[in-house]
Amino acid sequence: MKLLLCIVLVVTSTTFSQHPEDLVSADSLAILSIQDGSAIQTSLKAIGTEFTGTPINDLLSQFIKNPSAIDYSQAVILSIEPSVAAGLSPGGMFGAMPHLVVICKPKAESTLELNTFSGVNISTMHDGWFVAAGGTSWTPPESGKLSPIFSELPEAQVGLHLSFGKLWSQIGPVTQMAGGMMIGQLNKPGISGVIDPATRKQTAAISQAFRKVMQFCSQVETISASLSLVDGIVATQIKIAQKNHQSKSIDNTPMQEMASSMRTSALQYAMSEEFTKLLLSLYESLGKEFDEYPMIAITEAMRDLGDLHGNNVVMFGLEEKVGMTISSLVETTDQEAYLSQAKDVINNKETHFAKDFQMKLTPRSGSNTEWTVSMLGETKADLKMMHAVIPSDTVLAFRKVGDWIGFSFGAVKSNPFLGIPVETDLSRLITTHENISVDFAMAMDARKLVRGLIAIEKDAGLDTARNVPAEPPVKTEVVLGMNATAWILDFHSDIAGFAKLMAEID
Repeated sequence: MKLLLCIVLVVTSTTFSQHPEDLVSADSLAILSIQDGSAIQTSLKAIGTEFTGTPINDLLSQFIKNPSAIDYSQAVILSIEPSVAAGLSPGGMFGAMPHLVVICKPKAESTLELNTFSGVNISTMHDGWFVAAGGTSWTPPESGKLSPIFSELPEAQVGLHLSFGKLWSQIGPVTQMAGGMMIGQLNKPGISGVIDPATRKQTAAISQAFRKVMQFCSQVETISASLSLVDGIVATQIKIAQKNHQSKSIDNTPMQEMASSMRTSALQYAMSEEFTKLLLSLYESLGKEFDEYPMIAITEAMRDLGDLHGNNVVMFGLEEKVGMTISSLVETTDQEAYLSQAKDVINNKETHFAKDFQMKLTPRSGSNTEWTVSMLGETKADLKMMHAVIPSDTVLAFRKVGDWIGFSFGAVKSNPFLGIPVETDLSRLITTHENISVDFAMAMDARKLVRGLIAIEKDAGLDTARNVPAEPPVKTEVVLGMNATAWILDFHSDIAGFAKLMAEID
């Protein structure tokens, strides 16, 4: 009798849902899986939640009133699943929209309370798991059949996979209609009854950008993402797979060589020719809200050089006695034409710089592509502050550097271009991503930026007692690129180092 009872218990226990994956529909369109929530929470607490926040609790609080009652040692899953209403025709112009399912386990002797304003309106307990869902009912999937979407889920503390093509076929038409209506509302006539030319131009730019986004979304098959937090460093990868694979040659050597030919700095980034032109083409759709920054104004002026502008690398620094430095190397098809047009671009900006940024640009004798930068402060105190950031010997210049064009803004003594190649954080980052064609790469050391800012404050005579150690570095690295099948974004950031740096500043 005891043997029979044991057999019954074993058999019946295997029919229970031991894992939340068992409760996900076989035709799930998207899945977000948090497999190691407790470890993430512990790491965030060690770093300092006043700096990091509580992202997991914040996410789950959208659906559950008391997320602190969730057992994060168990997996948490969010799934987007097709809506099924037996015997009913799809409702609405575009049919029944997919609904959300949230699966988690409450702590012992705890009861989870449902939030009904974020896409879930029913809840139930099933084999010890709390299930919240949209729609009018939830039915557990057929036992023993794991949803195929899990085979696509990246292995990480947090994993995400979207069958985007299928999902977009349902939400795409709604998005396109809503976006078109919103853009149409922007193109309204003013009091005079006439649409302002600037409004018309900006609306056209926004409309063009929206069409590009819609076209891009229509070409996406799947989106996968992973996130891990280990030793205070967050690592994320996002992969956007395309429906139609394309031939893609990969050669990051020119970009890597430019990155190796410049003096290292606190912030370094590289952009491909295609990515640069894309950003410039989207600039007008942003409403030109950043024109008050001088370097953005120069970037806008460089639009006129777009046809001559290839891959480029930029370095930005803040240093004691040197102030702010900005330098770049640019590939170009015609150095002479580039220098000639660059001269006209800067000369046409002289009034703009003097009026809005208190900078006077004076052509240097013997060169038509170099300008001395003088500050126009009204008092000695103003000038002392300005010269701490932009010293009196600052020069803005374009010149030939080998086969490239070099741009520099900074003190004469801060020569940004090296005679021999050296490895920088940026060049190393590009080299280690040889499996993709890099469109954007950035390497930043926040500690260098902060130390530079403090040094400039001291040069300006500000009474500051702040002193931040030179080590260890606090790095953030970003790489965006693509291969024949997908766009790939890699992101790494030392958030524990950031938290420590903020504490040192305070």
